[in-house]
Amino acid sequence: MDHLLRTLAAVPPGCCILDLGCGTGLRAEPLARLGFDLHACDLDADAVAHARRRLAPLLPDDAPDRRITRLSRLDALDYEDASFDWVVAGDLLAHAHRDGVLPTLLHEIRRVLKPGGWLYADVPAGADPAGDALPDAPGPGFSPASLEAAMAAANLAVAETPSLLDMQPPRLLAIFRRVDPDTPR
Repeated sequence: MDHLLRTLAAVPPGCCILDLGCGTGLRAEPLARLGFDLHACDLDADAVAHARRRLAPLLPDDAPDRRITRLSRLDALDYEDASFDWVVAGDLLAHAHRDGVLPTLLHEIRRVLKPGGWLYADVPAGADPAGDALPDAPGPGFSPASLEAAMAAANLAVAETPSLLDMQPPRLLAIFRRVDPDTPR
């Protein structure tokens, strides 16, 4: 979480952020406190209810039900095209990978990102940069190369190469960007 907050420290408040796979709102709460135009979603109805309660004091009165929603499917995000400056995603990417819908989810993420928008990925690591399986990985996860390849297939450019966090369980952090032909560089 510290890496995410340091990354977003330079982002102007008011930028529109989607916390994709928000769970109970643990990651979304500091983003709302920092003044971002926050939206969040998760597959688990109980987690969404908890996140709404947690974030209600930080959002406009009518916002929790509208801004924190339950995803019905991983392959179709219920947001307009080019809605978000940032998408923050974690374990939901691993679920999509396991369920065989990662390519579709990444294309959906790209669709809802504004041109030049950013994807912050914090995912389970299953292999080190050399591709060797990590002994402490809880299950299938990503290697730096597999994460980059999945993002490249969705036309998301590497902005910060995946880095392996030495923690239990091991995680990869990386930042990707929606780059279109007319995206300012």
